[in-house]
Amino acid sequence: MSEHTELRGDVAALLGAIADALDLPVPSICEGDDEKFNRLLIDRATNVWVAVSVLLQDPGSGELKDTTAYIRRHTADKPVTYTPFERAEQDRPDTGAVA
Repeated sequence: MSEHTELRGDVAALLGAIADALDLPVPSICEGDDEKFNRLLIDRATNVWVAVSVLLQDPGSGELKDTTAYIRRHTADKPVTYTPFERAEQDRPDTGAVA
């Protein structure tokens, strides 16, 4: 493995926006939730791909913070509209924590 290097603030912010855009909760088993999940993931991934492609094709087209803002804005405009999967109480692992 390579050494960990600290990222510039604007690069870290862009990577954080990309990670946030693609970090979707697993859909429930309710009818239609898997389709809504797939559509949202494709939409967000396409948006990220377009934003990064423009940045790579024309590095002078804008600052990283503009690309970051674009991805965050698009992510906020496309929220999760399906029911996230939740484990039933009896299926959750016992952490041994005492309340």
